[in-house]
Amino acid sequence: MAKRRLFTANYNSDVMWVYESLRRWLAERDVEFLLAQCGSEEEVIQAGQGAEICLAFRCKMTRRVLSALPDLKLLMSSGIGYDHIDVEAATDLGIIVTNTASYNVEDVAEHALTLILTSARKIQALDGLCRQGEWAHAAVRTLPMHRFGSQTVGVIGFGKIGCALARRLKALGFRVLAYDPYASDERLGALGVT
Repeated sequence: MAKRRLFTANYNSDVMWVYESLRRWLAERDVEFLLAQCGSEEEVIQAGQGAEICLAFRCKMTRRVLSALPDLKLLMSSGIGYDHIDVEAATDLGIIVTNTASYNVEDVAEHALTLILTSARKIQALDGLCRQGEWAHAAVRTLPMHRFGSQTVGVIGFGKIGCALARRLKALGFRVLAYDPYASDERLGALGVT
């Protein structure tokens, strides 16, 4: 029986340790692992020949590409989104499409919180004034400054990231309002969100 093959159509070279760890794990299961940086559909098709599994990272997976990979059974997006994958074509061809549903949820929530706190505490304005030598007047020129407990933050979209952000905001004392036509009252209430 031929060795199973997984290929990555494009990859993030900043996290090579992840791919090396995956390569070792797959080798223990007798699965060949190929990393391929692909700039064109032809390169994806060439790299993917014989592969049953593809991990697509920032790589257009069109009907043409998918049709040219007859052994492909599973196509995984290496992030939450899958707009780079022609899901209809994959479905027509019997290829299962998955995503990494929790990818960067905590990181995005923390980044959003950082931006909110920066704004609430007027960090950018204070930094600019201090860099101009306005030490004595920086605090006065950025008034009023309000406590977190007296401020309200609106969150549009209350999926995984919105919920993660709301938990952080509530812990700091913010009042949180959320809008999401798909979020239940129970979900909002569980986090103390209106």
